[in-house]
Amino acid sequence: MPLIPYSIAVQTAGAGAMNRPAHIIIHRTASKGGTARLIDEDHRHHRGFAMIGYHWLIGNGRPTWGGGEYDPALDGLVEQGRTEEMIGAHCVGYNGRSIGIALVGEGPKFTDRQWLALHELVRDVRRRYGIARERVLGHDETPDCAPEKVCPNFDVALLRASLPE
Repeated sequence: MPLIPYSIAVQTAGAGAMNRPAHIIIHRTASKGGTARLIDEDHRHHRGFAMIGYHWLIGNGRPTWGGGEYDPALDGLVEQGRTEEMIGAHCVGYNGRSIGIALVGEGPKFTDRQWLALHELVRDVRRRYGIARERVLGHDETPDCAPEKVCPNFDVALLRASLPE
């Protein structure tokens, strides 16, 4: 799994509080493309966040919001947003007790490289925190998600079923 740390110089979000991951929440960006840097800028400027809300982002090979020219080096690339110790800003009610992973794209058709990277990343996060597969959730499976929201725009139950106990 290609991995690039997206280090952010000033990590002030959730200063003094620590994330205690017991869940993994899967998201989509609902864009044609993007990178951790673009999403960080969007979350800062349009949502008022201190930084990108997700802990991890999995690229689809398209570097811009509108998609842009396909770059295979970005397809399945895992970029770190917030450090895992930081409380996320991705899912009301779960931010202080989860790891947020976003797939770049609109779904439900993500790339093969994204699916592979997602499986590897989820497996790694589950191992490190002892997270049961039943606690791997789609954003739209959480109680405080708006009923009209479709995120991550695929059946996460199928992902859960493919994970080892």
